[in-house]
Amino acid sequence: MGSEFKNTMDEYFKSESFKKIIEDAVQNAVEKKFKEMEEKVKHLEEENEKLTNQIDDLEQYGRRNNIKIYGIQKVDPKNLEKEVVKEINEKAGASIVSSQIEACHYLDKNKTSVIVRFVSRKTRDDVYYLKKNLKGTRISITEDLTKKKYQLLKECQKHFEKRSLWTKYGVVKLHLNGKVHNIKNMKALEDLKKMKRNTQ
Repeated sequence: MGSEFKNTMDEYFKSESFKKIIEDAVQNAVEKKFKEMEEKVKHLEEENEKLTNQIDDLEQYGRRNNIKIYGIQKVDPKNLEKEVVKEINEKAGASIVSSQIEACHYLDKNKTSVIVRFVSRKTRDDVYYLKKNLKGTRISITEDLTKKKYQLLKECQKHFEKRSLWTKYGVVKLHLNGKVHNIKNMKALEDLKKMKRNTQ
């Protein structure tokens, strides 16, 4: 009886049905483990993205008193602040004085752009608001964006007209279909691209 049972079990263990059971069990175990790992990786990626965005937002907040100016006459760096005050007052219609500027310097060796840091955000906002008066002049003003936010803006400009895009405190804004949309990340951009296609 024992020998017969052993032979039966041996045959069963060698059978295709048993092999299939083992293969399915192994496959299910591997798939389950793989799915768990995928979920962990996805969670870590989401956490990393969240932390990266928080750090980027903090960096942008640190630039809240800054603007970038393009087209300022090239002058000796020691006279740059005086030139910035003169140009902005004359061409944008501002009424700032040197004491309202904390720092300013050229951003590149060719002196094509200047970064200006104001003592207060109110002064910065007042000057930034007047940038519309610079249309048709050689001077333009932009926000001082982080690298990540600048790259997002450039990507947005590939898909939407520049005149319908602007930034406010580092957030890309888009006027589309009669509404103003905030574009804070690539997902938001992809959603708006789909919206644009659906309305064409």
